[in-house]
Amino acid sequence: MRLGVIVLLAVAAFLSLAGCSGGGGDAAATGGLSVTVVFPPLPANAQAVTPAVIYPQTNSVTIEVLKPSDDAPLVPQTILNRPAPEGGSVTASITAIPAGAAKLRVKGWSGEDGEGNLVSRVAALTTILIGQKVTRSVVMDGYPTSLQLAATANPVLVDLNSDITPTPIAADGTSLQMGDFTYQWESSDNAIAAPAGEGAAVETAGELPEPPTQRFVGISRGSCTSTCRVQYAELEPVQVGTSADPPVVQQTMTLVVDPNVDTVTFNKSSMSLNSGQSDSAVATAWYKGVVVPNVNFSFQSSAPAVATVTKDTQTQCTVTGVKGGTATIRARQPYTSALATLAVTVPEGDLDVIISSVSGD
Repeated sequence: MRLGVIVLLAVAAFLSLAGCSGGGGDAAATGGLSVTVVFPPLPANAQAVTPAVIYPQTNSVTIEVLKPSDDAPLVPQTILNRPAPEGGSVTASITAIPAGAAKLRVKGWSGEDGEGNLVSRVAALTTILIGQKVTRSVVMDGYPTSLQLAATANPVLVDLNSDITPTPIAADGTSLQMGDFTYQWESSDNAIAAPAGEGAAVETAGELPEPPTQRFVGISRGSCTSTCRVQYAELEPVQVGTSADPPVVQQTMTLVVDPNVDTVTFNKSSMSLNSGQSDSAVATAWYKGVVVPNVNFSFQSSAPAVATVTKDTQTQCTVTGVKGGTATIRARQPYTSALATLAVTVPEGDLDVIISSVSGD
């Protein structure tokens, strides 16, 4: 962070009791805040827009002290104005705040819109406890400096969804808590995974702390790059005296799409093997009636003492009879719970003894 772009909130909270009235009952305890705002210098080059903890062209900062439950004002709003083009510190005291938890909403205002209304460029939100002495720094980040992406599923199966959530990150490494942003999403290969919506790219807008979640749909097996670009969208740059666009931060994520499998079959339904005899079987994966190629199966026997199974290739196995009894061979694939079963019977051996007698001479 550059020097001179930090909003310092020096909280010197104190308790006081209102004077007695009538029979002398005490009023509710109150406290106060001492607020210092450090304004950065106005940029020498109006075209330069760089990430800052306070937007460089911030002309005033408003401090609102709110009830945490419903954001109702506890005291009138306090406004601190830029002292000079070169910036500097401005301090104000806010008194008669009810003791207890309070929410502070700090907004930096950059100028006026076409109708003369003040427009906000950056904002921050924090909670403090009135009645305790503490010093707090409130970071108001003009723009995100990085972006984090989190997916609900990666890999995702064909025809299923993965929801990707973006989190804009401030210059100090924390997630941004307030602001309006525009998100642009696209896939490097829409034949593998595509953002839900029209066209190859979609655009959404979100208000923190709940940024929008973009849904990507698995189309076919493979991997592709999903890209999110985020731009601060609360104010057009021309309204703060610069024609430069706010910096665009982007992040990519490799999204893997695995096959979807709804059915697995063997090329035979059963086997009958004598002890020591072997036979092979081939497993096939299907999805919506179409063969899924290149599936690597695992094979298991429910009773290895009766019949064993060994894997020959990705799809073929060899079953060998051991002793009399029954066993079930299972073929599993790594994508879904679908499996195939093969019944194996090893007959019990029969020993026929013929005893005959012959007469002696």
